[in-house]
Amino acid sequence: MPRLPALLRHSLPAVALAGSLIVGCAGLPPRTPDPPSEVAAVETAPEASPARALEAPAADEARASRVLALDDGLDAFVARVALVRLAKSRLDLQYYIWRDDVTGGLLWHELLQAADRGVRVRALLDDLNQPGDELLAALDAHPNLELRLFNPFAHRNARWIDGLTDFGRINRRMHNKLVLADGRLAITGGRNVGDDYFGADPDLAFADLDALLAGAVLPEFQANFDAFWHSPHSYPLAALGLPAAAAEALAGQRERLEKLAASPEAARYVAALQQAPLAVALRERDARALERAPVSAVNDRPDKIDQRPDRALAAGMLPRLIGALKPFERELCIVSPYFVPGETGVAELARLVGSGVRVRVLTNSLAATDVAAVHAAYAPYRRALLAAGVELWELRPDADRGPALQRPRTLGGSSRASLHAKTIAVDSERVFVGSFNLDPRSAMLNTEGGAVIEARAPAARLCRWFDEQAPKQAWRLQLATDGGLEWVGPDAGYRSDPQAGWWRRALSRVLSWLPIEGMM
Repeated sequence: MPRLPALLRHSLPAVALAGSLIVGCAGLPPRTPDPPSEVAAVETAPEASPARALEAPAADEARASRVLALDDGLDAFVARVALVRLAKSRLDLQYYIWRDDVTGGLLWHELLQAADRGVRVRALLDDLNQPGDELLAALDAHPNLELRLFNPFAHRNARWIDGLTDFGRINRRMHNKLVLADGRLAITGGRNVGDDYFGADPDLAFADLDALLAGAVLPEFQANFDAFWHSPHSYPLAALGLPAAAAEALAGQRERLEKLAASPEAARYVAALQQAPLAVALRERDARALERAPVSAVNDRPDKIDQRPDRALAAGMLPRLIGALKPFERELCIVSPYFVPGETGVAELARLVGSGVRVRVLTNSLAATDVAAVHAAYAPYRRALLAAGVELWELRPDADRGPALQRPRTLGGSSRASLHAKTIAVDSERVFVGSFNLDPRSAMLNTEGGAVIEARAPAARLCRWFDEQAPKQAWRLQLATDGGLEWVGPDAGYRSDPQAGWWRRALSRVLSWLPIEGMM
């Protein structure tokens, strides 16, 4: 069954048409404004805990930030658990997708334990892909755990009605991914919460990238989270008319999560986590020390979804992201799983190539993508990009080493690979890590977030991937003598999208004829 984001993207044209024919259904109830945030700085004494190795030294200068790249799915989950266990006062989480699977359940289990020891837990989830009202209402019954839903559906048991009657609103989503612990440590990047992001899905492994951050940049992320939390678009569950769950409901979910944590599936995954490089380093109290580097937070504000797409483009994070990455002098390396440059983007990349900048792009092949509609919107630009001198690569579905330079490991070991990292490196000096795809949806419709890190090692590593791994893990596109496309790889050359099958190629071709690019 296609995942919900894919279903939404595929159904956009039909939903938009039907929505214009139906009127008169009730919308969201009024949202009572919150009092001003009173989040204070938290001072915590250092502990003799292996996870303390993640923190920046206390004597670090006030303006310093530190960063650790999380390019392995197992490490990425270990880091999130470490932040939850480190927290003494508060935990703030912001996610687009939270699946009700092994890793999703394990993380809720950890958060409940944090709430039990007195940590204030706030979880803000986009309502499109949350794990279910029943689970959330039960968790929300804990006195130290509060959940809110961003831009929620008004019809809780018949969401399709919102798609027909309020499509313009529900098409605007919160795509951010963030964990904050005590205002001292944060994780931001491309990963949602689910088995396919953390190496626990035997069938699908997303190649993805996060950054663990500490230091001076943290107040910017905390302030942005607070702006989202108190936004009129973020609804407490009670404001949606959901009845407060009884204590028995919380006890029932706690028992379910404890059983999941003790299940054979979870046991196998936890055993794998214990061997993850970050877990080993933490046990040795050796800290894979966070690298010191200037870091800038680049985040959308929640009111972006109130603005017309053209105004959202101008006022959103894209212009600030470009400004933080400039100047472009020698090399631009782009990794975007959903890459729809549009005519303006093609022209800008062509201008950079003309000025002497080497531009390399990696995106999903049709066989590797999880959203064929986005590939259909991207495909018509391939010839123009190649003609302009852009080097274009498409990830193979059997890739065993992602652009984050780590094998997208899973318990099964033979899963299909798909690109999900959203990262940009400039001149081997600056790198962006976040949730922003280079497509119209990220630029104009969704809210996004991330960080620009001025550090040579991660920036150079990303660009080096194109030299060392791309020829083995991806197909390079080139223009054939007859003007068509060729896919060149270590096995053979192709004249149509490799390994995609006739049905997927046909679907992509049909979707490319539809006027849906602006919604991709």
